[in-house]
Amino acid sequence: QGSTFKIFNTAMALDTGRVNLTTVFDATSPIKIDRFTINDDHAQRRPLNVAELFKFSSNIASAKMEVEMGSETQKAFFDKIGFLKPLNTQLTESAAPLYPRNWMKINTMTIAFGHGISVTPLHLATGSAAVINGGTLFSPSLVKRTAASDPGRRVIQAKTSVMMRQLLRLNAVEGTGKNLQHEITRENS
Repeated sequence: QGSTFKIFNTAMALDTGRVNLTTVFDATSPIKIDRFTINDDHAQRRPLNVAELFKFSSNIASAKMEVEMGSETQKAFFDKIGFLKPLNTQLTESAAPLYPRNWMKINTMTIAFGHGISVTPLHLATGSAAVINGGTLFSPSLVKRTAASDPGRRVIQAKTSVMMRQLLRLNAVEGTGKNLQHEITRENS
C-alpha cells in the first residue's frame, strides 16, 4: 500500500492550496532522521515539482511536502477520508486501521509514502474513488444504492480531483506505473 498513500498525501497538499503542480521539493539526497534513512526507489537525485514527485513516486519529496503541510493537517485529512476508523458496511466484521497515537514529524514523513500506517483494501478503494470521482466520499456498500440514499460528502475540491486524475495518468504513461500499464495493455490485446 506504500505508493498508494502518495495519492492521498498529494491530494491533501494540492487541496490546501499551499502547493501546486509546479511547487518544488528537493529530492537530491536521502533524508536521515533519527536512525532512519528515507530513500527513493526511482531516484532522480534532483529537485522535483509535485507532478514529478508523483510521476517518479519520490519518497523523499513526498516526505518533505508533508512536513510542510504539517502533522495536524495530515492527520485531519486522513480522519476526513475515513482512514482513522473502521468502515461501516453491511458486514459485521471490520478491521480498524493502525496508525501512530502520537503523530510526530517522523510519522508524517513516513506516512507520506505509506509506512507507519495500515488500512484495509476497502479503505484504499473508498479513498481512491473519492480522489478521482470529483472529490466526494461515499460509504462503501455491498448493495446498490441511489444518490438520494447516499449523497456522500465532499472531501476534496473538484479541481483537486481533476489534477489527481491527470497525475495518475501521467504516472501510468510516463512514470513508475508505466510497466503496469504496458502489462494491462498486453493482457487485453
